[in-house]
Amino acid sequence: QLEPAKGLIERAKIQARSGNSELAIASYQEYLASFPTGEQAPFAAWWAAAISEQLGKPAEAAALYQQLADDYPWHEDAAEALFHAGWLAHVMGDEPAALERWRRAAEAYPASHYGAAALFWLVKSEPALPEQSTAGAGDPYPPEATAAVTATAAATTTVGIPTAAPAAPVTAAQLAASSRSDSYYAVRVKELIQGRDPFVPSTIFGLPSSPQSGQPQAEAWLRRWLGLAADADVSSLSEKLAADPRISVGQKLWRIGLFEEAKRELESLRREAFGNPLESYQLALFFRDLGLYRSSILAASELIALSEEPVSGVPVFIGRLAYPTYYADLIVPLAEQYGYDPRLQFALVRQESLFESFARSGAAAQGLAQVIPDTGAYIAQRLNWPDFENEDLFKPYVGLTFGAYYLDLQLDYFDQQVQVALSAYNGGPGNAARWYAAAPDDFDTYLETVDFAETRLYIERIYVGYVIYNALYGQ
Repeated sequence: QLEPAKGLIERAKIQARSGNSELAIASYQEYLASFPTGEQAPFAAWWAAAISEQLGKPAEAAALYQQLADDYPWHEDAAEALFHAGWLAHVMGDEPAALERWRRAAEAYPASHYGAAALFWLVKSEPALPEQSTAGAGDPYPPEATAAVTATAAATTTVGIPTAAPAAPVTAAQLAASSRSDSYYAVRVKELIQGRDPFVPSTIFGLPSSPQSGQPQAEAWLRRWLGLAADADVSSLSEKLAADPRISVGQKLWRIGLFEEAKRELESLRREAFGNPLESYQLALFFRDLGLYRSSILAASELIALSEEPVSGVPVFIGRLAYPTYYADLIVPLAEQYGYDPRLQFALVRQESLFESFARSGAAAQGLAQVIPDTGAYIAQRLNWPDFENEDLFKPYVGLTFGAYYLDLQLDYFDQQVQVALSAYNGGPGNAARWYAAAPDDFDTYLETVDFAETRLYIERIYVGYVIYNALYGQ
């Protein structure tokens, strides 16, 4: 039985794989013309656009991305397509088209990653059209650049109740500032609105006076949230947790240095506590005191997620459990030696290993700073490190020292541009140099230029971590 629709898609895939990009685009467009409601129509629209973009045809790609969003607004790729259509218009200098597409994406997909991205670029780019503004002097958000991301804030009409006077439209900046999320674009847009440059501290770094600083207030908050008695013990392991054999087995294994085995026992207990804020809090403290820092961070992060608050919305003590400063006795002097904010290295180590000194990645990266063996050998040579062996990278002093040196090396090479240095740390200096050459002047444009998904996410997460560390450990 012939299946012409399926045949067209397979033909387009083969053409794309064999390098016949123009023919692949034509086949995808033929599918769209013949089967506009076909099951694979959004797929065909996406790849027609993506291949056009790869061929360096931004105008065609933008039109095809917009076609996907127009014809299949329900599809999971629609928000991303609309964002890309706006981005390509921005790159081509067509700011009105970029703003219109980003506004549509922010309106239609406010909860999606690309809806948030569109809102960010809407805020960042709105002042780019001052000549079109009819607003009063000093108004940074002219009417045509005002997002209709939410409905105009007019009061609703109820029978028998006079309708209130229409309120002013909600600007994109106002909407962005009201976001309660720790996602990258939500954090980035708030920093942008507040006039803060990325990776520049807004506070002086300072450690809490003691590990228990703020704990009574945090536990009072927890009791109120969970409806517990004012004198309820919330920090000690519950009878159920204390009696679980994995607690005693995990402790014994940890104390004799069988860290991976101990982690397996105790991590299974943490996963079972998923969804239970009280147990997550108790385990976060227990794991912290044991030295199983990764599990402590994950348990504290679960507690914050269950609260449905951003880190800034929970007590500082709990925020610091999720974003700790373990190994500060090593990290702070290294930061002083190399001249960068220690909160940058804390955010990097949290992203790399969650402060787990015995961490090993699938790519053989090792230790707290996840240094790969070849890089470790290179750094040992540069530092004249005596009697270096690869396993030394699991030692906190060695791993952190080597990571700090390599981070500083990239910062020096890339003009102290943190985002470029981080991309070099994760994706290699050669790739970082390529991205930097394409977008040397703007942090946000640079990030959009990074075409390794892993590296881009890496920069985003360390940026968010840095902003949170800046707030939690600032004076």
